[in-house]
Amino acid sequence: DADGDNEISYAEFVAVLSKAVDPLSLGVLPRRGTAWALTEARGLVAAGRQFVEEIGNMGIAVELVTCNALLDACVVAAGVGPLGEGASAASACIEDAEGILAMMKSVGVVPNVRSYTALVGVWGVAAGTGLGGDAIGLALAELNKMKAAGVKPDVVVYNRILDACARAAWAESGGGVEQALSVLEMMREDDVNPNTISYTTLINAARHQGTDSSVTLALAVFRRMPQAARNHQTYTVMMQGLIRVGRREEALSMLNEAAAQGLKPNDHMFRAAMKAAGKDREGRLAIEAMMKMEMAVD
Repeated sequence: DADGDNEISYAEFVAVLSKAVDPLSLGVLPRRGTAWALTEARGLVAAGRQFVEEIGNMGIAVELVTCNALLDACVVAAGVGPLGEGASAASACIEDAEGILAMMKSVGVVPNVRSYTALVGVWGVAAGTGLGGDAIGLALAELNKMKAAGVKPDVVVYNRILDACARAAWAESGGGVEQALSVLEMMREDDVNPNTISYTTLINAARHQGTDSSVTLALAVFRRMPQAARNHQTYTVMMQGLIRVGRREEALSMLNEAAAQGLKPNDHMFRAAMKAAGKDREGRLAIEAMMKMEMAVD
């Protein structure tokens, strides 16, 4: 009730609902990782849906952005439950999201790419909280539903699927760079150009997978990606992947490579380089000298 008139208007509701993309920002959810947090988050989504339905029943036009905020809240809800119970949490939140889609249809709101991206995102979260690689197949199924509805996928929805590959690899339950590469191929078939997030997420999948072959595949992608698409995070994640499989010299060389390409190494890259240098005193001194030089230039 922003204006203190003891009534919540539609505009006030939309303003609050926009924050529901992360309900924790409202300070209304218990600690993450508990069944209570999941129950409370789903309760907020249900209350929001009921309010929107009442608005529609009164003949007031419901906006697409409002419905998409509710769908985004389902993604958050899927990630606040107990670790290891991602399958049940995602199934419940997908049920909530499908109910919202049905409600949208009843009030004449047509889902767009962001709407379907939220459903893909629910399974993406589940990939790292218990469902593993199976979540990737379910995310792809949502993508197919989206295409069947005549909605063209964009780079954001594909990045959600790539993130599922990385999350599953982190959970040591499927996913990884091979599956991420197949998603990259699907993007090309759909004329969707990968961006920096796409490439970096694929490399991150290899880092979590933690095998020499996976990191080699990621490095090949890194070499092929446009130089302009490489940012600090891309270099850092690639360096971390190389370090994980013991390829420290290659990781160290990336510091100079980035600088030569006009990208000044940042703190994250320097920390990765220090880890790569390990107990090599000369290597650490060289990195420290480079850090001081960059600071002096700044």
